[in-house]
Amino acid sequence: MRAFIACCAVVLAAQHAFLHAQEADQRQLTLLDVPYLSQSELLCGGAAAAMVLRYWGERGITAESFSSLVDRSAAGIRTDVLIADLERRGWLATGIEGTDAAMRRELAAGRPVLTLIEDRPSTFHYIVVLATHARGVVFHDPARAPFLVMSSAEFDRRWRVAGRWMGIVLPSASPSPPALSSSGTVGVGSVSPAAGTPCERLVADGVRLAQEGKLDAAEQLLASAIGCPASLRELAGVRALQKRWAEASDLASAATDADGQDVYAWKLLATSRFVQSDRTGALEAWNHIGEPRLDIVRIDGLTRTRHRAVEHVIGIDAGDVLTLSRFERAQRRLSELPAARTTRLDYVPVPSGLAELRGAIAERPILPTNPVSLGAMGISAGATREVRLVTGSLTGAGEQVSATWRFWPRRPYIALGIASPAPWGGVWNVLSFSGRQPFSSVDRAAAERSGARLGFADWVTSSLRWNVAAGVDRWKNVTTRSTVGGGIRYVALRDRLESRFGVDAWPGTGGFATADASLRVRSSTARRGNVVAASAALQRASHETPLDLWWAGDTGSVRASLLRAHPLLSHGRLRTDRLGRTLFQGSVEAQRWWQPVGPVSTAFASFVDLARTAQRVDGVAVHDVDVGVGARLSVTGVPGLLRVDVAAGLRDGRKAVSFVYEP
Repeated sequence: MRAFIACCAVVLAAQHAFLHAQEADQRQLTLLDVPYLSQSELLCGGAAAAMVLRYWGERGITAESFSSLVDRSAAGIRTDVLIADLERRGWLATGIEGTDAAMRRELAAGRPVLTLIEDRPSTFHYIVVLATHARGVVFHDPARAPFLVMSSAEFDRRWRVAGRWMGIVLPSASPSPPALSSSGTVGVGSVSPAAGTPCERLVADGVRLAQEGKLDAAEQLLASAIGCPASLRELAGVRALQKRWAEASDLASAATDADGQDVYAWKLLATSRFVQSDRTGALEAWNHIGEPRLDIVRIDGLTRTRHRAVEHVIGIDAGDVLTLSRFERAQRRLSELPAARTTRLDYVPVPSGLAELRGAIAERPILPTNPVSLGAMGISAGATREVRLVTGSLTGAGEQVSATWRFWPRRPYIALGIASPAPWGGVWNVLSFSGRQPFSSVDRAAAERSGARLGFADWVTSSLRWNVAAGVDRWKNVTTRSTVGGGIRYVALRDRLESRFGVDAWPGTGGFATADASLRVRSSTARRGNVVAASAALQRASHETPLDLWWAGDTGSVRASLLRAHPLLSHGRLRTDRLGRTLFQGSVEAQRWWQPVGPVSTAFASFVDLARTAQRVDGVAVHDVDVGVGARLSVTGVPGLLRVDVAAGLRDGRKAVSFVYEP
């Protein structure tokens, strides 16, 4: 009997232990919030050490701060040299042969672990471990990206090859909470109590009362001294302490108008604007005093693209003053990262007059597999009769590979391209294509064209983008021609105004060229409420230009210039009577947007399209005015929108219904 009871006790104890272990296994993992830094060549050790020091509150330190420690014969920084340098800097640093238990103990105490693993045979790499679990290890890899996960077995294998080295880095004393940055300072300044004039004494008394926490009394006294030079600034500080940010902003603005050299007033103005979510105005105010300087760039959401590649795209180095122009240019450059589906970039002020750039990227998967992506591809294919497959980054450089197949009867088209961040900034791309385009006139042979392009584009400023391209084209039964082209794009008024100009030329004997200029104005870039948009375009083709490059108004499926009651295609053929070497076009559209459910936005639209098509095949210019109504559909996180329009032509009575996907 006693043996039976003992056996039952063993079974129950084992079951309890199993359930307890299972509960612990399913417990949420706690990740240490370690700032991420990417490495430059041979500086993984410097980047890893800098991450740990930043975790403990040190600012302004980067991977390059340890560049003098690099031993090129060792292809990096030796562990003993790194530990010695950290001790020289005043940190408590120790390198030990680690164990799983020691690593768990350090992480449980809130201490990130600096360690070394095998990256490839006979090559070792520094990382920073943030959390461990029975199933895996979470770490920052300075050569790749933050918050990577490796299975416990694989990590143990790589760690064991590297001798299980583990670095513990602690402050020499308990770190005090970081002070509020000069970029984020609020409150009152300091005025000498020995100030001589009555005005200065009033302001000094007001400052003293505010520092004692007697804000109402300070407010009354400073308000009575409103004619004194420093009173506006100090009263703005009191308003900030009272959390009356709008008033603080108004008073600080008045103080800077009175004295443009008042550094404290500019800081108050910047802080009050930032708290009120006026990021642009805050940055403009800080820029007046040479702040903030960039500390680090933090990007969330990367799965395959290396963090360093994204930093290169952003193009702002640590220590640079984060001006409004630089910030907006960085936003635009990041938005054109080929591997990204959507991007976001913001800045956050931190201590010592610094700022962090914080971004988020939704990367494209290697191949689209989720229902939303496949649904968007299906909608696009149905509207354009093209299947376009775009990959995510294959090498980690932020590139994309695209393949296009058009299944439109009588006008097939295939293309293969690659776009990638360029080493010198901007984005370069390569494209090869081949297609066929028949015409409605029986006496016109179908245009069969193939070609290749090498192009480059970049934002010169936050408002101006330029692009160039060169390549070769060949039309069937026509000599192969070289081609060169370029264009500029200018945006202003928070993207509500946009203008473009582009030229493409095919030089040589019998050469030809095309040019395109356009202007677009919108009341708002947001798809909310009432939006009014107007556009105008002037397009020209030279005398020898092949017919398939001539201009025309269309529904938007073949040509961008809108004339929605007059589709350019008829049964897959370009309508020859609609083509011209000169086109002047304009459109006005009013939209009313709703958000009926979740991320889906819909709109009702009414529009007027006007066009003058000149230098047509028959030599007679045609004037058209089309009117109509339509619907718009947009989904947050999915680029572009679906446009459905019903239009009628006032000149000839033609009617058309169009379904167009606008990327």
